[in-house]
Amino acid sequence: MSRHARVAIRVSHPLAGSAAAVRFGADPASWLPAVVESRGRGRWRLPLSLGGVHRHVALELGDAWRDGADTWRACAWRPQEERGDWIPGPLWLPSFAGSLGVCRRGASAADLVLEGAYRPPFGFAGRAVDRLLLGRLARRSARELLASVAACLAPESYRPRAASVALRSAR
Repeated sequence: MSRHARVAIRVSHPLAGSAAAVRFGADPASWLPAVVESRGRGRWRLPLSLGGVHRHVALELGDAWRDGADTWRACAWRPQEERGDWIPGPLWLPSFAGSLGVCRRGASAADLVLEGAYRPPFGFAGRAVDRLLLGRLARRSARELLASVAACLAPESYRPRAASVALRSAR
């Protein structure tokens, strides 16, 4: 791995209803969007969009654990090579490592949270491009992923809302 700084990201999406936290602790097959394909225990193939470019990533979700009232899972993905790639996705798309969680806000509300970090490809030049453009696309992709998971976790009360995003440099 490069010695250049990683980019930390935290994205959240509001959830209504307390059942979402219970569902999140169950088998991910019960709450992941239908477009996700199982690849064995805790492993999935997930389509993501990055600025109109559609790619697949290998998604890994760990077992659920509790931290007070919150429920978390380790979450990581790596870009996959696609047929017809003129530049393989793993070379120009970053891998992500972090956690996916349901953080309760009172008795009947919660936030679906994705937090972690990625290392932009191509060293210093990649980091500059990430600051200018790719970081925004990464956050939008994360928001879209959370919105689709939120719709599956709490379908009876789901209302699309803007997700909040925090991005900072991690060293």
